[in-house]
Amino acid sequence: AQERELDAELKRFRLRADEYWLPKRDGTPETGARKKIERSAEKVELGIETIGSPKKQKIIPGVNALEFRVVAKGTLEQIVKFMTEIHDQHPMFYWKEFRFFPSRSRDKETMRITSHLSLVVVEDQQVLSLLLGEEEQQ
Repeated sequence: AQERELDAELKRFRLRADEYWLPKRDGTPETGARKKIERSAEKVELGIETIGSPKKQKIIPGVNALEFRVVAKGTLEQIVKFMTEIHDQHPMFYWKEFRFFPSRSRDKETMRITSHLSLVVVEDQQVLSLLLGEEEQQ
């Protein structure tokens, strides 16, 4: 019975694998995640002002949160579309902070956002193997 519970838990864990950045599957997180943010903004024609250098925070050994500060300008419609694009990404991004306010430009339609986007990066080889279904059969 306990083995079945462990198998069920492992199955649930694997079903969530697309939520995490797995370097073996997704590539280098620092550059790959930045490209996903840039492409999402380009797709909705949102003007990115800056994407800051990623900051890594340890969650547990071998599992980290990688956070990017994103500053951009656009219409409210573009901002909402950008949020949707980011939300639909796999691996998943999480909004740690999101603020928007009128831009200082004369265009009353333009808004400015400052946000912090983060994602979970799994680098531990044993956890990666479990998530990717590569563990050795015993």
